[in-house]
Amino acid sequence: MEFITSFRKSQTPIERTRQAIKLLKKYPLCVPIIIDHKGKNTPKLSLNILTVNRHCSFIDFCYRVKKLLPGLKSNEAVLIMFGAPNQPKIIPLMNDTIGSIHNMYRDEDNFLYGTVQVEDAYG
Repeated sequence: MEFITSFRKSQTPIERTRQAIKLLKKYPLCVPIIIDHKGKNTPKLSLNILTVNRHCSFIDFCYRVKKLLPGLKSNEAVLIMFGAPNQPKIIPLMNDTIGSIHNMYRDEDNFLYGTVQVEDAYG
């Protein structure tokens, strides 16, 4: 959550909104997402601000994020949760589109905030 915290502290809400609107105008079919790691076992992401096609399914997004995590082992599962900072986080259904998730859970600055957590998976 370091990146999200520093991003929100370094810019005013108006600046963040302008940046999101700029991204939405430049990439009209995409959604601006800010994603950060959570937990000691989760490696830091190589990218934190993403623009993802709004028609992309959540499971495809999970696969893309998994590729951004360096050193992920085969027995580790990736959990991605969405929600505005200081709000309850949700794990969407796998067939939800990123556009529908953005419409439901985006922050007032038009960014969708996500958190990635790596957990051990057995079996």
